[in-house]
Amino acid sequence: LISSGPFEQHYASGIMNTRLNRLGAEERARVEELMSLLSNAELKDREMLSEFRELLAKTDHFDLLEDAERVEVNIDAEIYKSVWTEASEMRSSGELLESGKKIRCPVLAVHGDFDPHPAEGVEITLSRVLKDFKFRLLERCGHMPWMERHAREEFYRIVEAELEEG
Repeated sequence: LISSGPFEQHYASGIMNTRLNRLGAEERARVEELMSLLSNAELKDREMLSEFRELLAKTDHFDLLEDAERVEVNIDAEIYKSVWTEASEMRSSGELLESGKKIRCPVLAVHGDFDPHPAEGVEITLSRVLKDFKFRLLERCGHMPWMERHAREEFYRIVEAELEEG
């Protein structure tokens, strides 16, 4: 698992506050405005969605490599909303974490210490339900370790070592 979201609701509740606190006052106000507009819209305004994603992306990285490959993703807002509504319900009910008990293979979770998704929401929860679980926290690293200046090499070293071991 790379930069996973938390598996229990109480860890997820602070993600947006963490992101908002990393923005300046003007950008924070714009994100809050966009959240309000998007919650009342049918999520079809691609420009609004794109602006919202770009603003939040600023909060997800510690020190992004300038030459990092950026893949433009075309998100279907209705599918996104449907999937995350279900995932959020599963997280809130405990079903998401409970389903982890069915996993029989080794699991490695790699997470950045600057990722707005709290590392504890992955490490603590999964260590309770997975028999063969390893967790690695990367310093000076955000949500995409393969694109982070200070963590990229360590990230690849960890993944390669794990694959060689397995």
